[in-house]
Amino acid sequence: MDLARLDKLHDMMKKGVITKKEFDAEKAKLILYDAGDTTPLDRLEKLNDLLKSGAISRAEFNQQKKRLMENYGDDAPVITKRRASVVRPDNLFDVHGRDAGKLYRDTRTLGESVSAVGALFMVLAFFMMAGFIGQELVLLHVFGFFVGLAVLIYDFVFLNKLVAPRELPLVAQLVFACVCCVVPFIGIPVGISIWLTAREGFLYDDYCKYQKGHGEKVVGGVVSLWQLVVNIISWVLYVITLVIFLIWQTVV
Repeated sequence: MDLARLDKLHDMMKKGVITKKEFDAEKAKLILYDAGDTTPLDRLEKLNDLLKSGAISRAEFNQQKKRLMENYGDDAPVITKRRASVVRPDNLFDVHGRDAGKLYRDTRTLGESVSAVGALFMVLAFFMMAGFIGQELVLLHVFGFFVGLAVLIYDFVFLNKLVAPRELPLVAQLVFACVCCVVPFIGIPVGISIWLTAREGFLYDDYCKYQKGHGEKVVGGVVSLWQLVVNIISWVLYVITLVIFLIWQTVV
């Protein structure tokens, strides 16, 4: 989109030189993405100015911003660091490009840690059913609560990115996090594992787009798919273990 031309057309429309219909027709002819001599950050600031002046709609702004973020190249760190001060993004925890690659790896590490905690729960449940451990279910709840809380704090404060699947608004993300803590025996690891896997999928998708856009070789798709399959199997086994354990508690 030729931003300077669009801005001039908008001024002409406000002065009555052209009608709104003519302005819209000219705007529709402009190409969607044309970096020209401006940097991605300059274009983002200009787009924000056009949005405030009414030259473009929120939908058009979001479309342009999405294309811009997919093509920002070497300016990625600058945009990621500064764009929140330029215009409020749709999701304050949204990430793209190189940052997505780093966070994707961090998420995999965190997801593997949560899976290990889930395996520990399953082992404890079987030991309790076998009578080797005389503690009650409440101990698992307390332990699960603190583990869940630690995971949430680490994810929200230190990673400072997505708290849940990124289509959800911030309030829904916080509610989701609270549910995982309030019902720890179910939320750990099942809820947070689902949450981390969903986030990992979005991050991986962003990272692949970044790699493709810069001619880099995209690897790991099959591995990511198999990891999802393994996670689903582990969730099913965990739920089965939980049901058996609760039935055993009732019978005994």
